[in-house]
Amino acid sequence: MQQNILRRILAPFSRYDEWEHWNSRSDPNAPKGWDGATLSYDVNYLRERLQGCDEILELGPGVGRTLAAHSPQSRITCYDITGNYRTQLLTRARELDLDVRLDVARSPDEPLPYEDGSFAAAVASQVFQHQRPERIERVMSELIRAAGEIIVIASYGRSKHKRSAHAFHHDYPELCARISCEMNHVRVREGRIYFVYRRP
Repeated sequence: MQQNILRRILAPFSRYDEWEHWNSRSDPNAPKGWDGATLSYDVNYLRERLQGCDEILELGPGVGRTLAAHSPQSRITCYDITGNYRTQLLTRARELDLDVRLDVARSPDEPLPYEDGSFAAAVASQVFQHQRPERIERVMSELIRAAGEIIVIASYGRSKHKRSAHAFHHDYPELCARISCEMNHVRVREGRIYFVYRRP
């Protein structure tokens, strides 16, 4: 009992290894925060921003919760840190008649294996808050290198989210400024920020 309490207290301060964390989970999502209304809002936000995009990169798609935002006319390349959810992701893609390919990272620190400007847009839904502070700027820069614009949904606001070992509170306006990108279509809703960033 005392050991469990101590583990819970120390967990937020332990070294987060994203490779180990995400490759050890059978489901990447916690059910809290994924009710029907929230997911519907997320899908609609993405769908509005993805109109007319033919080549799309989706970072960290997990089991494909937001795949419904994509058009069957688009080609979607998914890139994830783990292949654990491949079956669920590709099954969901088939149900939606989507052309989806999954590439899996060989290491957590490798650059994206795509040429500059390979995609019209990239999606990062509920991914950025799981990037360590020392990695987030590099991840955002890699995405803008590979795609024309990046559509982001992320947990936001310290008051609504307790500290955890694998979720971080990033200042996205400051990060966008540091990588010389502008933010558009910004919305803050129920502990999440929605925005698009691109080069001016």
